[in-house]
Amino acid sequence: MRRHGGLDQTMRILASIVALAAAGIDTAAAQRPIAPIAHVVRGTVFDSLTRAALPNAVVQLARIAPGDSAQPAIVAAVTDNAGRYRFAGLPDGRYAIGFQHEMLNALGLDSPIRSFELAADTSVTVDLAIESGATVRMKRCGKDAGGPFDGMLAGFVLDAAREAPAAGADVKIRWVENTLQQTGFRSVPKQAVFTTGEDGQYLACGVPSDAAIDVVVVRAGYRTVIGKLLIPSGGVLRQDFLLADSGTTHGTAAITGRAVHQDSSALRTGVISVDALALDTPIRDGAFSLGGIPAGTWFIELKAIGYQPRTMLANATNGAFAPLRIVLEKEAQTLEAVNVIGTASRDTRVLNAIIERSRTATGTVFLPGNSWLETATSPADVLRAAPGFRQKDHYNIQGRADCKTVAVYLDGNRMADLFTLTFTAPMKSILAIEAYPDISLAPIQFRSQAFEPACAVVAVWSKR
Repeated sequence: MRRHGGLDQTMRILASIVALAAAGIDTAAAQRPIAPIAHVVRGTVFDSLTRAALPNAVVQLARIAPGDSAQPAIVAAVTDNAGRYRFAGLPDGRYAIGFQHEMLNALGLDSPIRSFELAADTSVTVDLAIESGATVRMKRCGKDAGGPFDGMLAGFVLDAAREAPAAGADVKIRWVENTLQQTGFRSVPKQAVFTTGEDGQYLACGVPSDAAIDVVVVRAGYRTVIGKLLIPSGGVLRQDFLLADSGTTHGTAAITGRAVHQDSSALRTGVISVDALALDTPIRDGAFSLGGIPAGTWFIELKAIGYQPRTMLANATNGAFAPLRIVLEKEAQTLEAVNVIGTASRDTRVLNAIIERSRTATGTVFLPGNSWLETATSPADVLRAAPGFRQKDHYNIQGRADCKTVAVYLDGNRMADLFTLTFTAPMKSILAIEAYPDISLAPIQFRSQAFEPACAVVAVWSKR
């Protein structure tokens, strides 16, 4: 992303230089050696939130001369892709050093400043960093930080086409909490709403971390952004949202990238899809490209045989953009080889059949022992965790691309709808659930159109 609050990084740097010049600082000193070559200062700028080096940070260095009434001269350097910077030709003296970066702006943080002395050593290393997630959370959220395992989400919401702040946008965060009641544990839906300011910035404090949360970004005249995010445990996540004009389905932006296995080898084949645009594209030898789409933030899904579907938010921009790198970490659920003596029970036969179907179909299965099965109060609650499905309320869900008609099966028999199923099969009686957000990717036995034509499938199996 190139703009935040209406100024891109270059404009902010120029504005700071103009301000320094107005204060009487000799900015021309940055263009000539301060003194004959004496000292070298180098280091790395590190982002503790993402645990990675911070490229394109503007590191600023000022000499502080004790007793000197003149303003200190400022010199600047930009970090490379490895987060490294270097200054040379510095004379003895005391110095102050800090850095600017769009990450600091997105989180609402001031530049961290350090001071040091140059004397005997000709080469000095000074590393700089954005502070840890826990520290940033306490600084920005204060009394609203929540408990030690809560998180913070912050960033900008921008008009994607104009690259301008989208003031007044609502960032809605939804999650499910398990609460202990007289009848046992119950899943309770929760929601918090955070509104952007004039600069398009939002700050969400005290939200769940280390568990997937649903995020919905809404503003009149723009497409709604819906996705899932995972905040590090007790930490901070920066997420910017680019809003596309409502009704826009085509554009000049693109999402490109590479899908790889954990060993960095390319994924041979798969599919990348954007449900909101009813668009998908194949993955060939790891590479994929979704072109001709509107600039904006889109919820994308990667599917490949042998792996659980992978979902994420991706920004499509009209200008330069960094290709995505998607690592497939979780293989599809499989059963370990076992030797069975005797006749398998009905439940065992059902589970074996589910696993067999999952080898060729594309969907999500919830088997015994799954936390969603154990804590949910209705099948719709379980399907919140199934990629490609969205929960409308306690009894209704939708499939891909606003698919409204979902075929619902109980023990292989078609039911009227999920509402009927909920009262026919209470959660304590459910053995497993299969969820296929696209009927064309579901097992053949669930594709019957004898009833009302459907575009997605949910198959529920009861215990015996």
